[in-house]
Amino acid sequence: MRQAQYFVVVTDSMEPTIPVNSLIRVNKSDRDFEVDDIVSVFIDVNNDEAREIVTHRIASIHEESGTLRTMSDHFREIDRWVVKKTDVIGKVELIIPHVGWLAMFLQRNVIVFIILAIISVMIYLYILINNWHKQ
Repeated sequence: MRQAQYFVVVTDSMEPTIPVNSLIRVNKSDRDFEVDDIVSVFIDVNNDEAREIVTHRIASIHEESGTLRTMSDHFREIDRWVVKKTDVIGKVELIIPHVGWLAMFLQRNVIVFIILAIISVMIYLYILINNWHKQ
């Protein structure tokens, strides 16, 4: 069974394919990838021993070493890092442009969202009941 994770793209490295602030669904797969697949990977981008999530296109696959090379669509250059297949989170299966800000807001402000939802339901019910009593 494939599991999915959702991420928000925060840089322009994959434009125009994936615009900044897009929400993407990444399906964890059996690591069966092909050149040109877009994947999310864990990688130490800044050489500071902190692994970050990067979403780029596969430029080449090296079966003998179990690694692959990625590249950005925007800059059309192969990334300086080498990705182990075990560091691949999964393949991008869905791109929803320009809604990432909403996902990030809801993630950071869950309580505010819940309160607004409750207030909205209460207002709707008040209007509904008021209209029903007038009839």
